[in-house]
Amino acid sequence: MSRQQQEDEELLILYEYYQSLKSRSVIKRKNKRVARHFYHKEMRIELVREEILFDTVHVTFQLTFDNRAFTLASLTMTREEKHLPISASMLFEIFPFCIVFGSDMVVRSMGNSLMVILPDLVSKKITNWFDLVRPLIAFKFETILNRTNNIFELVTVEPVLTERPPDRKRNEVVLSDESNGGPDDKTLRLKGQMIYMDNWRMMMYLGTPMMPDLNSLITTGLYINDLSMHDFSRDLMLAGTQQSVELKLALDQEQQKSKKLEESMRKLDEEMKRTDELLYQMIPKQVADRLRTGESPIDTCEMFNSVSILFSDVVTFTEICSRITPMEVVSMLNAMYSIFDTLTERNGVYKVGTLI
Repeated sequence: MSRQQQEDEELLILYEYYQSLKSRSVIKRKNKRVARHFYHKEMRIELVREEILFDTVHVTFQLTFDNRAFTLASLTMTREEKHLPISASMLFEIFPFCIVFGSDMVVRSMGNSLMVILPDLVSKKITNWFDLVRPLIAFKFETILNRTNNIFELVTVEPVLTERPPDRKRNEVVLSDESNGGPDDKTLRLKGQMIYMDNWRMMMYLGTPMMPDLNSLITTGLYINDLSMHDFSRDLMLAGTQQSVELKLALDQEQQKSKKLEESMRKLDEEMKRTDELLYQMIPKQVADRLRTGESPIDTCEMFNSVSILFSDVVTFTEICSRITPMEVVSMLNAMYSIFDTLTERNGVYKVGTLI
């Protein structure tokens, strides 16, 4: 990783930190090649400082080369800035989540939207309200001043649960899903850039809230209109919500299909059991299982030296049928054969067939 510390028309101070001492020579060759190939300039690189902190090597290089283009660019930017005045109130409206704090880390002012959800932050130390998640440096003014080219991520120490005043009338677009609960993490996360305001002698944090969905936005007391207009925060929020709705709909459809499939599998199991029961009534269970595995019918044949066979008959069946109705005959036979089948299964006897 690298960052720039100082730059003028003759040199540039470059700060590097890496894991291996061998990387020092690699970085020097890389910078010389970049200067020669892209900018057609010769560069002299000198080692100013080197130290090892924990398992990381921290190195400071001085890059000497013709850098007059830097002076010309600085003059151009200065002339443009003089023709673009902007008031503080407009700045806080453009960046509704900005935070302005001094060298003592005390918050002097902040954006309009952040003022709604954290009204007590002004005149308090920012370190008592926010933790610095990224980069992994000390949350101090001097440290931040040397790392303004990094992206800073802040998270509130305490959960943020703010309700919007009921009489506040604005043209908001709110989309919520009452069936879904709020996220477990109620903290407010901000991601943005640190800019040192030389006229104020203060640091301005231009942050943007990191909201996963509209439910998180509503939980913190914010609406779509509170997000910045200069970036894609609103578009990303609505696009993410639309995608979430589509994914939820697709998930519901898949769950319904899964339930139908489970019901079909259950019915299939029931039909297979009924088929097996009918098959076992026609041939012995051992033979049926061997045939189901693909064994040849001839191989399933067995020979027994002696067997006992019972031939049963309903005595005076014809006379009984002449005295009762056909439905009574069917009911009588069904009850009789059901009892007979139960007894044969209980005693392990195979019934060859039923003849009427």
